Amino acid sequence: ILPVLTIIVCLPPLAIFTDGIKRMPELVASVMGPIMAFHFLACLPALYLVGVKAWGGTSFAMLSVFILILLTEGNDVLQFLCGKAWGKRKITPLVSPNKTEAGFIGGLVLTTCLGTYLFSSVLNFSLLEGAMLGFLISFYGIQGDLYFSTLKRYFGTKDFSDALPGHGGLLDRMDSLILTAPVVFYAFWFLKGGV
Repeated sequence: ILPVLTIIVCLPPLAIFTDGIKRMPELVASVMGPIMAFHFLACLPALYLVGVKAWGGTSFAMLSVFILILLTEGNDVLQFLCGKAWGKRKITPLVSPNKTEAGFIGGLVLTTCLGTYLFSSVLNFSLLEGAMLGFLISFYGIQGDLYFSTLKRYFGTKDFSDALPGHGGLLDRMDSLILTAPVVFYAFWFLKGGV
């Protein structure tokens, strides 16, 4: 499990911040995306099972999955709003020209605060654990978004498909979750003492 997590956590920053658009090997671009997507598909139901074991019921398990999705998608919205309001300096103009430092920081702070509240009040995590989970969701959410944007730039496409008019394909909508689901699953796993 840990080698896969290491790949998932380390590959996106390498691709995003090392001028990876021109030099990203096609093998990495075409193989790691599906590997990460299938890993996500395994971690979301696994997160549910961890919730069933940790809290002894399916309602809390469903809440854990719901909070993960809510915070991941909310992080994207908060980063967009903060970037529009205060953003001037771009983070990665070649990969995603609309992502700004203010958007990243604003989303990180607001999602961490929201995660602290939701995880501590709804799922009985400590405030520190809730803050850590909120921070991880925000931090890896933007990396998932930027990583898949890097893949799209490498292959010279704007969207992965036209399944959702105006929004691209399903992968365009789930790119952040592909990183946040495994990271939160492993965080739950370590915090709750294993599966």
